[in-house]
Amino acid sequence: MTIIAGILRGQTMDALVRDAAMLGAVAIVPVHTEYTAESRRAQALNAHVARWRRIIIGACKQCGRAVV
Repeated sequence: MTIIAGILRGQTMDALVRDAAMLGAVAIVPVHTEYTAESRRAQALNAHVARWRRIIIGACKQCGRAVV
């Protein structure tokens, strides 16, 4: 399962990433759309991607997934 979602504001994106990892999503693709909540610079987006990766690893550990 691949999830394609617009970049969400605040902790909503964190929750989406965590829940998708727990449900077994193979890939999560954040996209910038016309209606995306906020525009982020490339440097800030890299920091968010690193945070989302940490959240995914934690969610996989919590639910017992062997593959991240």
